[in-house]
Amino acid sequence: MEKANKTYKFNAYLQIIDTNPYIFIPEDIKDIFIQVGKNKGNIPICGFINELPYSQTLLKYKGEWRLYVNLKMLPNSPKTHPE
Repeated sequence: MEKANKTYKFNAYLQIIDTNPYIFIPEDIKDIFIQVGKNKGNIPICGFINELPYSQTLLKYKGEWRLYVNLKMLPNSPKTHPE
């Protein structure tokens, strides 16, 4: 499989399903799934959150691609944004 060389940058608020913090992948960058030829399964990715490097996997859950966030990626990640 060919590696995608495009970089994406976006801002997102944390959401929570049960106790699992995640962010939705914005619509305007969902062409990444076409680039890697996937419509389901997992997509390994790496990047930066608040200038800190991470490696994680994009997952499709209930029809939506999500990036789950853990404490290693972002301290206090179980907290959502203030309303």
